[in-house]
Amino acid sequence: MAKILSILKPFLKFKLILSYGIFYTSFSVAENVEDLPEISSGSFIIEQSEGGSNNPRLINKFEEYLSQNKCNLKVQVFNNIKGNLNTVSNATDLYFMPLIEGKQGKQIRLLKAVSQAGDYTQSAIVVRKNAGDKLDTVRGSHVSFVSPASKTGYNDQMDLLGRNKIIVDSGNIMFSGNHIGALSLLLHKDVFAAGVDRSLAEKWLDSNNLKIIGIGSKREVGGIYSPSDANINDSRSSGSASCLKALIKLSPRDKKHKRLMKVFPDWLTGFSD
Repeated sequence: MAKILSILKPFLKFKLILSYGIFYTSFSVAENVEDLPEISSGSFIIEQSEGGSNNPRLINKFEEYLSQNKCNLKVQVFNNIKGNLNTVSNATDLYFMPLIEGKQGKQIRLLKAVSQAGDYTQSAIVVRKNAGDKLDTVRGSHVSFVSPASKTGYNDQMDLLGRNKIIVDSGNIMFSGNHIGALSLLLHKDVFAAGVDRSLAEKWLDSNNLKIIGIGSKREVGGIYSPSDANINDSRSSGSASCLKALIKLSPRDKKHKRLMKVFPDWLTGFSD
């Protein structure tokens, strides 16, 4: 059996990388209003800049879960809606934003996201234990990240490296689409370092001979939002209260829930009111 696995290992590794690559061929970073795909009325928008699966079967399963809990919103996922909140607000009932960034405008947070660390996330640069302890060891190496739009899985790490005058060539960057994927590429030795959420990484360190050599700033997590006070009252009366209850019920301790929660960032452990 061991011999068979050793023969298949290169092919399995390729499949892993290829599957992550597909994630980004199916999403584009929407920076302008015209870049956003059409948003259906009665939607629950999930922003996936910090990671999350866009697998159609999983999205359907998530919709089924909501429907079973008397929440009849259509689930739509986008890689980045930060520059289009007004457009999203005018077209949807509820939406998920992973982080609080800048002014929230008229958007009202109905549920708080809960991360591995509680109410914040923090970026980290992770390497294998036998690597050097200084950030400079990353220079000239391959590094895995979450996505170009991710703060805790790309931008914050690149800022940290930049402040230390360390440039990572674009040809040495691999985007996995999620934090666990970025760590997996490190474990498979496809990259020298991974840029991921600190609290999530800390769960992997000892058992996988990894260590953290760089830490970024803390960022407050977001949650489930409604566009405005008026829309909150309207949407709750039409079933959004049931949607909020369904989202609060989600728990990674439940096997079925754990799979459904893959539509959100890997660091998310649930929601609270």
